[in-house]
Amino acid sequence: MIGNIIHCPHGPHRNACWESFKKLANSLPQKEHSPFPEITFITYNNRGGQCLAENSFIHFGFKNWMVLSKDCQKWTWMCKITPAIDFLKKCNTQYVCAIDGDDCVVYDPTKLLDKYKKYNCDMLFGNTPVDYPPDPECRSFERSVYTGIKPHLNATYIGKTKTILEILIEVEKLGNEGWEWTKGEERTFHDQRTLRHLHKKYYPRLMVDYQQNIFTRIDEIFLRYKNLIPLL
Repeated sequence: MIGNIIHCPHGPHRNACWESFKKLANSLPQKEHSPFPEITFITYNNRGGQCLAENSFIHFGFKNWMVLSKDCQKWTWMCKITPAIDFLKKCNTQYVCAIDGDDCVVYDPTKLLDKYKKYNCDMLFGNTPVDYPPDPECRSFERSVYTGIKPHLNATYIGKTKTILEILIEVEKLGNEGWEWTKGEERTFHDQRTLRHLHKKYYPRLMVDYQQNIFTRIDEIFLRYKNLIPLL
């Protein structure tokens, strides 16, 4: 079953995937879903023009959405943190859902909040089969608390606005302090590795959508086992 949000970051099938999903999304009736007044959808884009995630927000007629990081001249992972903090301080919805601009799309928003609430957590992250950035401590923890082929944290998320703001403020502080476990393979700050450590610290208030109820990760492994391309 495909979740509410599709994440397709890389792999040889990426272009074919997106073309198929765009056709399917465009075939769905526009603006017949709830505009979700209690959720603000956010994404990030500093390249100009409309990104894939933004197009999906418009397609479904969401009431509250924002594209952040437009003023980031040079992209770093902190471009996903500081602008979000500034925005969330003024955000007046109870929930926030954040997805990447270039490789994520809202596929079908039906029962999005209901699915989130079933996890009974304050912040729910997307999933991935990959231990990335590599971190043995987080890898071991994530595999100890989640089952399935995608137990690891991806830095897309949905949750309570107040909690998300608190977590991102802590992420920014830790990143600026330069702790070794906040850095990626290039030895600079990486939001996803930092969030993985905070997930370990605050679990089960923070959880991963390991069942892929909301966030469906599409990649070569998924396509091979789920035969998704023929179904599309």
